[in-house]
Amino acid sequence: MDGQWISYVTSASGRYEVYLRRLEEEGSLGPEIPVTTEGVDFYWWAPGSPNGGWEMILSHQERFFSITVRAEPDLRISKPKELVALTAIQDRFASWNLLPDGRLLVILRGEDEVDPTTLSLIQGFDTELQRIVPTN
Repeated sequence: MDGQWISYVTSASGRYEVYLRRLEEEGSLGPEIPVTTEGVDFYWWAPGSPNGGWEMILSHQERFFSITVRAEPDLRISKPKELVALTAIQDRFASWNLLPDGRLLVILRGEDEVDPTTLSLIQGFDTELQRIVPTN
C-alpha cells in the first residue's frame, strides 16, 4: 500500500483470511485488522482504485471480488464487490491472471478444445488489418 501497512494471509481463524497491520514508527506492528471474513484463496494488490486508495482483488471459491482500502485519514475497508463468478463459465474456464493495470484476464477454452497448449497474441492487429484491407 503506502509502506506503512503490511497485508498477509493466515489460517488462524480456521480458514484463510486477509489481514492488515500498521507498521508503527518504532518498528512494532499494530493490531490485526481483518480485511476478509468469508475466506480467501488468493489476493493481489491492483495499481489503484478509481475512488482513491488501493484496490485489492480477491479470489474465493471460483469468484473474484474487489475491495477498496483507504488509509487516510482513518483506515477504511469497503465491502467486497463481486467482479465475476467463474462458475458460470466453469466448463470453458482455462486460466486467469491479473493484468498490470488491475484488469482481470480470463482465458476460455474453445468449444472443441480440451486443454489449450498455445496462446497466440497478435499485437497491432488493427493496423495490420487496415494495411491488408484498406477502407479508403
